[in-house]
Amino acid sequence: MSSDLRLKPLIPALEGLDRGWYAAALGWTDLAGDGELCVALRCGLIRGATAHLYAGCEIVVDSEPACRAGGDRGQAGRAAAAAGLS
Repeated sequence: MSSDLRLKPLIPALEGLDRGWYAAALGWTDLAGDGELCVALRCGLIRGATAHLYAGCEIVVDSEPACRAGGDRGQAGRAAAAAGLS
């Protein structure tokens, strides 16, 4: 089994949140089979006066967590600005 699969259960255990809204395919298709899709990595869910924003970056074997944390905060700030929350 690859290390990715062995480590996958640790993500929800350590993060303490459901990533269900973290990313999604966004685009269009038609009956002829044509279409364009992209991956939306910075997402949000707004219900009433509450907004849940999701942003992040990939963590790989050679990543330095301290360096990556700043990128996550920057992405979250841009997602908040796009939602009119900053």
